[in-house]
Amino acid sequence: MINKFIRAFKGWAILNLRLFGSRFFNKKNIPPQLPITTNPEYSKMLLGLMNFKVPLISVENLHRKINKVHIFDTRSKAEFEVSHLPHALYLGFEEFDQTLLSEIPKNAELVLYCSVGYRSEQIGEKLIQLGFFNTYNLYGGIFEWANQRLPLANATEQPTHCVHTYNQAWSKWVDNKALKKTW
Repeated sequence: MINKFIRAFKGWAILNLRLFGSRFFNKKNIPPQLPITTNPEYSKMLLGLMNFKVPLISVENLHRKINKVHIFDTRSKAEFEVSHLPHALYLGFEEFDQTLLSEIPKNAELVLYCSVGYRSEQIGEKLIQLGFFNTYNLYGGIFEWANQRLPLANATEQPTHCVHTYNQAWSKWVDNKALKKTW
């Protein structure tokens, strides 16, 4: 009898975790007002991907104050050289080196980005641990920047119509038909 009860309880618990677990056991700190992206499906994907431990900045807000913040690209060097946000500096992800920030004051406003915001979020967590408390993650990354038809620069800081999409599968999130996608 007890074994039957335990099996029934386990079945009930598993079913409820599948149905309601994400709502009640979600450790993510999803902000009440997320920035809006150009593609609702992209927004859904981002919700499942990110953990929201780094404050967000929208593409619109960054574009308004692009000359007043320090912008860092956390993608690979190859991705950065194809295209990056104007005024961005390469910081990298796997090659991340905190000494690149040695001249940046701890209270400076830093904006990090990658393709979608996942890698930049991880680097943002490291920077916050290092004392850079004014660190933000660009919501939607360079893909959302490109989808909003904002300018991109290449390795020589010239305007470009190319965007590195990490790989073919991720390229589906760049909706801007005016851009050439590479991976």
